[in-house]
Amino acid sequence: MTTQRNYWLNRTTKQVVWDASTGAMHRQFSTDFPTDTGVPASNAAWIFAPDLSAVTGEDSKYWDITGENVTLVDQATRDAIDAQELEDELEAVVSQLDTQKDIIRGLALELNQRLNQAAQRLNGILAAAEGANNLAAFKTSMNAISDQPTQTPAELRQEVKDRLRT
Repeated sequence: MTTQRNYWLNRTTKQVVWDASTGAMHRQFSTDFPTDTGVPASNAAWIFAPDLSAVTGEDSKYWDITGENVTLVDQATRDAIDAQELEDELEAVVSQLDTQKDIIRGLALELNQRLNQAAQRLNGILAAAEGANNLAAFKTSMNAISDQPTQTPAELRQEVKDRLRT
């Protein structure tokens, strides 16, 4: 003899609650179960004991719930879900650049400043080479380009801290 398990599937979040009576669901989710009727039955928010055989072993993000039926979305839709999830994850990482007091933002701003300084120096070298008619003129132009200072880890820490104040 097979016994029916009391389990519920939330239509929106796809959360499965196993071995829960109607009373237990009422106690935990009173807004979705306003009264304890004692009789397990699906409602607007939850499906009672749906057939999950089509989605067994698959992440719930790939489940499609239509009425009382739970099916697996097709491969193209799963690929689209994965692509959107990756895009959201990348956007969350990149959005750290906008966070006022984030180490990634501080390092990115400092790196950007250093790259700009290096580009200016390189552009100066290229301009000196292009404008020189002879070796003496080239040497004079090159001497006008200031040295790039080196920095200790402590100085870098202070620079990042200063950038985070902006």
